[in-house]
Amino acid sequence: MASKLIPVVATALLASAVAAPNAVEKAEAAPVLGRLVVSVSGLQPRTGSVMVALFDGRKRFPSVGGQVAGRRVAVTGASTAEAVFDGIPQGRYAVAVFYDRNNNGKLDTRLGAIPVEPLGFSNGAKVGLFGPPAYEDAAFDLASTERTIRIAVR
Repeated sequence: MASKLIPVVATALLASAVAAPNAVEKAEAAPVLGRLVVSVSGLQPRTGSVMVALFDGRKRFPSVGGQVAGRRVAVTGASTAEAVFDGIPQGRYAVAVFYDRNNNGKLDTRLGAIPVEPLGFSNGAKVGLFGPPAYEDAAFDLASTERTIRIAVR
């Protein structure tokens, strides 16, 4: 009985050893995760908070709640602040920032739409006459394990 079992076990082991590389090849590679550092300048009077939102597509840019990640950074006497996003999959993104001078957690506007607090976008993309910049104007690639972008709020 044992002599009949050995060839079956040997065949099963050989088959699994041959099949194993194919199983590994078919498995999707884990996404490469990176770190994005957003350096914000132009913070006067050096109080309040900076609200930083990271977007991964034009459909949601720069809508409230459409971000894939967000950070609130306290402004503590310096004219610059940094927001760090760790564990971000490599890809194409855009960043929108506003300087919440009065620390009320929202972008203050007049006439319901015109911002009265400084804001900025990645790539220096500018606000148009009728709204925010296009996603394509603000988009950048996170293609390495770490990238720093600089945004000046106005």
